[in-house]
Amino acid sequence: MDLPRVLGIDRKQIIDLKKKKEKYHNRQTETRISIGANNFDLILGGGLCSGNVYLVFGDPRTGKTQLCHQICLQGYKFFSDKFKPLDQRVILYFDTENTFRPERINQLAEYAKIASDPLLKCIVVSNLLSNAALLKSFENIEDLLRKEPIRIFLIDSINNHYRSEKSSHESTFNKAKNELISILEAICHITHKYDLITLLTAQVSPNFMESAIIKELPVGLPYLNHYFSEEIYLQHKEGKKCYAHIVNSHKLPERKLLYKITKQGIRDFKI
Repeated sequence: MDLPRVLGIDRKQIIDLKKKKEKYHNRQTETRISIGANNFDLILGGGLCSGNVYLVFGDPRTGKTQLCHQICLQGYKFFSDKFKPLDQRVILYFDTENTFRPERINQLAEYAKIASDPLLKCIVVSNLLSNAALLKSFENIEDLLRKEPIRIFLIDSINNHYRSEKSSHESTFNKAKNELISILEAICHITHKYDLITLLTAQVSPNFMESAIIKELPVGLPYLNHYFSEEIYLQHKEGKKCYAHIVNSHKLPERKLLYKITKQGIRDFKI
């Protein structure tokens, strides 16, 4: 299945969409949502911006899934202030690792002193057990985006099934690679067309370059690298200390700031 053809687009259109990114970035009506931690917002130029695709990568101790849960909370708070009451679904969450936890959403809502039931109702969660399932999920995604006011799109993680399904056998590797590229093309298409805030997490493998500042790299980096507005590297240092490091951006400077993971969510680490 050729996903761009399923969506009615081709690779030339994807290239044209990439060339139009500046138009989306410079919109006066852009939506910008806080992460809920000042240091994260600082490296992102004030928070997550509509029309952008963010890639967040780091090892399992760095809070990638926690960040996705926290964005659900922050998105709900933001849109509840704009639309009262918020009784529509505004967050689409693709879970490829079976790590979405309603109980964690409940816990974050309790700390934030908001009701968890309406928060959970505003999230559309889809559990995807293979790359083929992830690819097929895009066949009807535009129908959902036309029916529901989805504003935030999260995938945790984008390369989980690619990592497990690729092998040394050339045909299997090419199939996994082509599926991943088609998925990435579709993500860019719907993000720009519907002006979404899109954030994808990525699993990593060790960077074997000597003296490398970036100790881990996303699995499938040669294919992932062409599709993102910003790439953020999460690194655990010691104890509760972690770094968020923006390493590749279309318009933001490289910057690294501290954070920690707490029961209340991701917070600034203060020295």
